[in-house]
Parts: sequence; structure tokens; C-alpha cells
Amino acid sequence: MENFLRSKEYWHIVEVGVAELAACTTLTNQQRTNVEGQKLKDLKTGESILEYISSTMTIANKRQINEEKLEDVTIVEKILQSLTTKFNYVICVIKESKEIDTLSIDELQSSLLVHEKKIVQQDKEEKALQDLQLSLLYKKKPCKPTLH
Repeated sequence: MENFLRSKEYWHIVEVGVAELAACTTLTNQQRTNVEGQKLKDLKTGESILEYISSTMTIANKRQINEEKLEDVTIVEKILQSLTTKFNYVICVIKESKEIDTLSIDELQSSLLVHEKKIVQQDKEEKALQDLQLSLLYKKKPCKPTLH
């Protein structure tokens, strides 16, 4: 949501909102695609990069089928804007190391998958360390009989 609010190209949606359709409304393919395009989808916590890029590409393909011209750079920028905060450093590295205009969607996906794998591995290691620390902290020592 934070990324969404920072994106100037979508402020009209924040200000005006997305109009809800009546239940009995039938839409043409072009209208349906436009409605789906207005329902912006950001990466949700727990959603994998692969799932997110797949759903983003599905929407982009539907828009292209209806003869809306979408450049790869537009899709790459949308993906980068929509990532969760745990990818902020990755976004900075990508923007500084590569020309976004020449970065393909496949290259972006590969890079994000590698970073996601590292993040998941780091989270697992941190969890294992916390569990080990807790188990050591609460480990019961054998009782020694006391002499009177």
C-alpha cells in the first residue's frame, strides 16, 4: 500500500476511487480488461515472487490482447513499485546496477527469485537460531538431591 500511495500515476484512483459495477452489468472484453487494470495488485505478504509476476503478466497479457500497448519497461516498473519493503534493498541494487529501460521481465524475475530465495533461507536460519536459544534458555537441569 505504501508503494501504491507513492506512485503518482495512480493518484487519480486514490482521489476518485474505483467505481463498482452493478450486479447485472455485462462487459465487453475491453471493458473487463480496463476494470482489471484499475484493480491494482501489489505483492502481498506471504505471496511468492513467482505467483506475483505470474498474475501481473496475466493482467498485462489480457490488456495486450485488447490491443493496449504495454512495453516491458512499464511492466518492470510496475513490478518494482509493487514489491514489499523486504525487497527495498533489491530494488535499489537493480535500479543502480542496470538500466531499467533495457531490463527484461525475465531478467527481473530471475533476479527477484534469487533474492527471494536468500530472504527465505535467512528467515529459516533466524527462526532456527531463535528456537535453539529458547530451547537452551528453558532447558531443565537435572535435579540433584540435597543433603540435610
